[in-house]
Amino acid sequence: MLLTAVAGAGKTTVAHTVAHICADRKQLASSFFFNREIEGRNKPHALFATIAADLSRMDPDIANRVAAAIEEDGRLPSTPISNQFVDLVLNPCQRASFVRPVAIVIDALDEAWDDCLLEILRD
Repeated sequence: MLLTAVAGAGKTTVAHTVAHICADRKQLASSFFFNREIEGRNKPHALFATIAADLSRMDPDIANRVAAAIEEDGRLPSTPISNQFVDLVLNPCQRASFVRPVAIVIDALDEAWDDCLLEILRD
């Protein structure tokens, strides 16, 4: 789901609410709230590492695949975000078998604008 609206319309409140509901149902895989004023939350490079870490806590097989990817390329956290997405999220999850649907909540994409990130999320 993609939620769009003007600034101040309450998108972050909705994102927090969805994240809390999903967490209560044990369906929140990860959440990331961009914030241009907080270092580490204002650039897209932290997004996929955070998602990978959260997914790893949910599933030991994903954790093993993420660890193997990092071991294979120790520079992975500083590589282009397209590489991070493929190696830290997409590939480790492709063979995962989630017993129920899970949600990943990402808020305030406009606070870390990156065309590559938007392309990855769109595709």
